[in-house]
Amino acid sequence: MITTAELAAMEATQVSAMGDRCKLMAPTGVSGDYGQEAVTYADGSEIVCGFEPASTSRSVNLAGVAIESTARLRLKTSDAGSLSTNHRVKITKRNGTALSPVEVYRCAGWSMRGPSCTVVNLERVS
Repeated sequence: MITTAELAAMEATQVSAMGDRCKLMAPTGVSGDYGQEAVTYADGSEIVCGFEPASTSRSVNLAGVAIESTARLRLKTSDAGSLSTNHRVKITKRNGTALSPVEVYRCAGWSMRGPSCTVVNLERVS
């Protein structure tokens, strides 16, 4: 059994290895002038993350469904609490350097919570 102190140390080690920054983009449904449905995304605060771009697309099998994943993201578990498959992620900094333009990804499946962080597979959208 992992003690609270051991878990806190594991989380601190994981966070210290996250050199990137991102914003979680929450989805909001809106209706157009003619009743059509659309989704907009609102940026959250900039948070620490660990972004791992894939050199080639990797296939991830989620509940028997193959999903092409182009990147992987590590987040503090406390930051990933409300994350869903409808969210988008905006990568704003890589290794402390601001990206211009920023990169936007969609969540490719549900996040996976581990003992020291939460991992999310991503697909690039812009």
